[in-house]
Amino acid sequence: MGGILALFSCNNQIKKQSLIDEKEKKVVAKQDTIKQFKRLRFYELKGIDPKAVHIVKIYGQKELNGFLELCPTFPYLEELSLNVEMTEDVFDTLMDKLKDKLYFKELTIDRCSLKKIPSTIAKLQHLEVFTSFRNPLTEISPEIGLMKNLRKLSLDPVIGNELKVIPSEIGQLENLETFILSRSKVEILPAEIGNCKNLLQITINNSQLKSLPPEIGLCSQLRSLTLAFNEIESLPPEIGSLAELRGLSLAINELSELPISIKNLKKLVSLDLTGNKFSVFPKEILSLNQLSGLSIDQNEFKIFPVEIGDLINLKHLRVDRNLMDKHTIEVLKTKNRGVSINLIDRINK
Repeated sequence: MGGILALFSCNNQIKKQSLIDEKEKKVVAKQDTIKQFKRLRFYELKGIDPKAVHIVKIYGQKELNGFLELCPTFPYLEELSLNVEMTEDVFDTLMDKLKDKLYFKELTIDRCSLKKIPSTIAKLQHLEVFTSFRNPLTEISPEIGLMKNLRKLSLDPVIGNELKVIPSEIGQLENLETFILSRSKVEILPAEIGNCKNLLQITINNSQLKSLPPEIGLCSQLRSLTLAFNEIESLPPEIGSLAELRGLSLAINELSELPISIKNLKKLVSLDLTGNKFSVFPKEILSLNQLSGLSIDQNEFKIFPVEIGDLINLKHLRVDRNLMDKHTIEVLKTKNRGVSINLIDRINK
């Protein structure tokens, strides 16, 4: 059996009105109007009104070739998901087919065997969401910085990739709200990230980050910062400038202390310091009055401040697999009866 091309369609008149309302920044719920056509073959696609095609998913080479042929006839195409091997030349051809589509907002390339995000991606000037999943990436073209309307950039390469550099041009993405990178060999987050004033979320997991640039403090709207499974040894004092931060995950790194400025994160709700090298509890945490969840398990401290109970919003605390003695643990439990405390093994008798 050949690959499947699945598409979603909705009433064209309602769709046009939805696009008009979107321009006026009014969100129109359209879930109830959507009709799904599942497992459509390429020959079946030819019999559908091209103006009714808005979301396309491609899983086979034949369907990709057919889509390249029919693409110019889809004036209201919004989203395209590709799960098929392609060369860089085919990718470039696809960009030429999509570049003039005013309503095209989202592109996903999944297991397409691409080693590079080609420079021709910049032709999609209306694109808002770009996702690369399970591709053996080694390079991101600096032209990605030309995509002025991009709001979300998500890169999750295949395990064993050689992606080592985030281009500094990422700082040109003025409308970027979400940046996600997983499973890379990236060691440095470029200082230009501080130019992305609208960033709400940064997630860089399972990479080789050594540190953060001081310019991270310029991302003043940031709500979520997740940097788990890296090699970070210290944080810049400027991290305390992230006044809107709600979630901070630094699990599985090389941290042994926090900057004093961390106490300025007055809106922080969740903090994860699991699996670092803290031998002394970082008392700056005691100033985080909005904190409701704290994970500081799998570290090396023996003493835990009972004052943690003064954090009136704290509901969940993970401190297991540290080196505290039984007496310290009993005092901790007694003084913090309103807190759910996870304690497992590794007790220093």
